[in-house]
Amino acid sequence: MKKTEKISVSPFYAKLILTIGLLICVPMLIVQILLFFSSYKALNEQNSRYYYLRSQNLSSRFYSQLTGFREITVKMSGNAYKGSTKKFLTVRDNYTSLMLQVSEELSQIQFGLPLAQEVGIYYPDRNMVLNEKWYYTFDNFCNSFSGGNAYVAQKVRSALSGPYTSSGRIVSSLPARPLKSGDVAQNALLFAFPVKLNNYSEYDAVIYFVISHSSIDTVLSGNAQSENYTYAIFNEGSDLLFTSNTENAGEFLGEPFVEYLSDPVQIIYNFSDGTTRAYKWKDTTNSNIFITIVGESRLEENNKAFLHRMGVLLGINVVMLIALLALTAYINYSPLRRLVTRISPGNSEKNMSEFEQIEQVIQELDNRASDQGVVIMDYVLNDLLYGKITRQPELEQLIPNFHFRYFCAVSVICSHPTFDQAQQIAELAERKCGCRIYITDIPNKDCSLFVCLSKNLLDPEKLSAAISGAVYNVMDELCTVFPGTVVEKLDEISASYYSSQAKMGDKSPVRTQNYPTAQLNLLESQIASGRFQQAEAAIDGISDYLKQNCHDRALCRYLCYEELQVFLDARGKTAVPVEQEELQELLHFKDGEHLTQMMKNSLRTLSEAPAAADPGARQQRELADYVDENFCQPGISLVTVADRFGISIYMVSRLFKNQTGAGFKEYINAKRLERACSLLTETEDSISSIAQQVGFENPTYFTSLFRTRYGMTPSKYREDARENG
Repeated sequence: MKKTEKISVSPFYAKLILTIGLLICVPMLIVQILLFFSSYKALNEQNSRYYYLRSQNLSSRFYSQLTGFREITVKMSGNAYKGSTKKFLTVRDNYTSLMLQVSEELSQIQFGLPLAQEVGIYYPDRNMVLNEKWYYTFDNFCNSFSGGNAYVAQKVRSALSGPYTSSGRIVSSLPARPLKSGDVAQNALLFAFPVKLNNYSEYDAVIYFVISHSSIDTVLSGNAQSENYTYAIFNEGSDLLFTSNTENAGEFLGEPFVEYLSDPVQIIYNFSDGTTRAYKWKDTTNSNIFITIVGESRLEENNKAFLHRMGVLLGINVVMLIALLALTAYINYSPLRRLVTRISPGNSEKNMSEFEQIEQVIQELDNRASDQGVVIMDYVLNDLLYGKITRQPELEQLIPNFHFRYFCAVSVICSHPTFDQAQQIAELAERKCGCRIYITDIPNKDCSLFVCLSKNLLDPEKLSAAISGAVYNVMDELCTVFPGTVVEKLDEISASYYSSQAKMGDKSPVRTQNYPTAQLNLLESQIASGRFQQAEAAIDGISDYLKQNCHDRALCRYLCYEELQVFLDARGKTAVPVEQEELQELLHFKDGEHLTQMMKNSLRTLSEAPAAADPGARQQRELADYVDENFCQPGISLVTVADRFGISIYMVSRLFKNQTGAGFKEYINAKRLERACSLLTETEDSISSIAQQVGFENPTYFTSLFRTRYGMTPSKYREDARENG
């Protein structure tokens, strides 16, 4: 019975499908999704524009109802007008009968305006108000009209007292009261218009009309109920004049909504319940604001059909793309599968991908070639070193980019490096001297041979320093270097080799086990702790060691650089770090004695300096000055200031508190708000613009902070400042 093989999916096949999907299918899906959202956004914008235009239409319908009021105002202000209201202004005595005539005239005006529940006229010079029912003193009328509510009385008093404009004023009388005998108590709007009754003053009377909210709702409602939206009217001071639905009245009093009304740019407002949206239209002539309020459910109904169609289309596209993906992956995978079947190693793991199997085969071949190449290279180098002729093609194959012009053999007395160590030493030395280096052992000798190849003329001294430094870094061992003469042909490298061996002679390798590591550590700790005299003694100890144990000039200079690095690192941890000029002078030392003297002089200068003249106080002042210059930058924070001065955020906070007596954030906000006050009184910039200018990215947050500090909004602050200024 034949055994059934377990079906498995190749890891690479899965990656191929994923890659094609990411490169082709996913971008196509993303494009379709973006088109979907773009269309959806356009549909929402269309809906938004519709309700925005509804708000504009409300304004037109509202003010069309005021045409009769304006016509009466214009008529009474004309020179040809001879009515009782004008006569009453000129009569000074015995005007009781004339008052009755004025009331009758006002009654006739009210009769011609079905929407008006009350019509009256206010004479400032006489401190009197007449309407179709009775006459009042100005204060009695305001109190009577408001039903005893002092707040409403003041609003009525302000509307009738001026300052007057030709467009008139509108005020909402909030308390409910019957407007006529037998009427149900209801809220109303008062419309006040200035009237010119003679030729000697600009305005000498104010006529007012009162319309109930129910009347306004009847006129403006239109198709609002059928389309499931409500509306509201506000004045330029964000006071509610009228609303067709009081459910949202609580939202109208919130600061976010008030800011929305005053914002000249923001048109749409989302209510806090998450299901209601408002659209704003501001009448430029009368400065009143008209709001259309609609539920999100109404908006979503318009989008359901669109979403359904787009969803079906997207599903069809997904199915087609999956089919295309599978076909494309199969066509591209088949040749690779056949190749892997032929070359796959027998020891490959089951979970290895096809490319991993190919890589394994190539790696095995490469390892064999490398092992063979090392052996061959050693044979060739030995042949060259002893003057045996080697074929040029063989050299070009072993040495890539065979276009070097200068060659040098360097004998190095040190322990025999391992294969890995030899590679590391060669890489380090190559980076320092800019040449190609091959390392091999010299038979029967306790030393190694470095064969150096370069395009540029080789400097034996620089080459020796690079090799000795590389050997020390990799093997932690000092060595003695003997460079041979520089030749211009590789097949003449034997001459360089013999020259190097002649220099080496019978000298024993330098294997000093007492390299001054302890002295260097002592030097670092003494400087960091401020014990400068002990540090000078450590410097003298290192100098004595170099004089006694280091006779190679290149190696001695290398060790001096090591000592200088330790010195500079320790100085950087003190209160007075090394200045740029002093650093340049130290780096250009002549020899070990010169470096020793300069480091000791540097330590004496450091010990004589005061404790940086209280660097903490200086840093405090620098911090405060920096913040005062940059507090308007939006990105300024403890983190950015800490990065600027190279210290921790906790140090910044402590130093800043010591200098200013305030927390960092508290100080920044105070400075910004002070600057905002200046801009509010000196410029005409918007509140949002001023918030950005002083460093607040969120205008709402700016308004909240301003109100907390000054007890009023920025707009109110600007208004009060101008009135008092």
